[in-house]
Amino acid sequence: LKMEEEKEPGREKEKQKWKRPHEDTLKINVDSSFRQESRDGGWGFVIRDCESKDVKACGGKLSMH
Repeated sequence: LKMEEEKEPGREKEKQKWKRPHEDTLKINVDSSFRQESRDGGWGFVIRDCESKDVKACGGKLSMH
């Protein structure tokens, strides 16, 4: 699992372009966010094949109330 390194404050995040997986391979992209002040957030994932076709996608809310 490769985690994104935190950047120094004020520096923009580098944009990364989606790279297709090898043939007969699926790729899973995930993301999430959390707001400490409201103690809520969201998550999501998408699974794509080597032709960039969606196989499955899902997302939801997070709540720490």
